[in-house]
Amino acid sequence: MSYISLRVKTKIQEAKEKKLKKLNLSYEYLTQIPEEVFELEDLEKLYLSDNQLKAVPQELNRLKNIKILDLRGNSLEQVADVAGLSLDFEVYQKFRDSLSSQNVSGLRIKLDTVNLYLEVFKLPNLTFLDLRGNQLTDLPESITKLANLTGLDLSGNQLTDLPEFVTKLANLTWLNLRENQLTNLPESVTKLANLTWINLRKNQLTDLPESITKLANLTFLDLSENQLITLPESITKLANLTFLDLRGNKFTILPESITKLANLTFLDLSGNQLTKLPKSITKLANLTQLDLRGNQLTNLPKSITKLANLTQLNLRGN
Repeated sequence: MSYISLRVKTKIQEAKEKKLKKLNLSYEYLTQIPEEVFELEDLEKLYLSDNQLKAVPQELNRLKNIKILDLRGNSLEQVADVAGLSLDFEVYQKFRDSLSSQNVSGLRIKLDTVNLYLEVFKLPNLTFLDLRGNQLTDLPESITKLANLTGLDLSGNQLTDLPEFVTKLANLTWLNLRENQLTNLPESVTKLANLTWINLRKNQLTDLPESITKLANLTFLDLSENQLITLPESITKLANLTFLDLRGNKFTILPESITKLANLTFLDLSGNQLTKLPKSITKLANLTQLDLRGNQLTNLPKSITKLANLTQLNLRGN
C-alpha cells in the first residue's frame, strides 16, 4: 500500500461528506489512486495530473458520473478503458488500440509539428485539447473538426494572431492564449459566445476590438503584461465579469468604464502608470481584492473606504 498524505485523505473525506462533483489530486506525489476514490459516486471531474501513477485501474468504472479524468503528466504503463480519459498524447498512442475513442475526452500534445497529431481529429468526444509549450506559429484548419471542444490550451507558443477558423469552435468555454505573440484579436472572436474564461497574458496587445465586449458570458479575463493604454468603453457589457487582471500594461488613467463592472471581485492594476483613481471606484461594491502596486499614486479618494467587502488592498511601490 502506498503512502497517502493527510492532505489527500482530507480532500477525499471532504468530497465524500459533501458529495462533491469535483476533486483535485494533481501534484500530490501519488503512486497509485487511493481506493477510497472509487467510492465517490458523485464525482464528475477527477484531476490526477502530474503525479507518479503507473496504472489506471478498472475500478474507476465505478464512478458512473465521471466526465473528466485528468491523468496527464503521469508515466502510465497500464490504462483501463474508462470514461473521461485525459492523457498525454504519447500515452494515448501507446494504448489507443485498447481504448474506445468515445472515452478519450482530453489530450496534451508535445510535438514539433501539428501534422503528427491529425489522428486526434478522429476522436469524437474530445472536449479538451492541450497544445501548450510547443513552437506553434499556426494551427491546422482541421482543428475545427473537434466540434465538442470546450477547452483549448494554446499557451506558450508563438502565435502572432488567432486564426479566424478557431472561432468555429462554438462550444469553447475556456481558451488559454497566454504567452504568445498576439498583436490583436479578430473581430470574429464574438462567435465564441460560450466563452467564460480567456487568458491573454504576456502577448503584445495594444488594444482590444470592441467586439470582445459581446462575449457576455465571460467571468474571467486576464490581459496582464500587454501594452494596453485603454479599454473599449463598451467593456461595461461584460456584466458577468468577476476577475479582471490588467497588471503590467501602460494605463495612466483607470478607464471609467471599469467601475461599471459591478460583479468584479478581483481587480489587478499593478505595474501600470496610474496617478489617481476615480471616485467612482466605489461602484465596485463586490471587490474583495484590489492590487495597485507599482503605480504612481500619491493619494486615494476617501470614497475608497466604502468598498466594504475589500479584504486585500495592496499599495506597495507608490
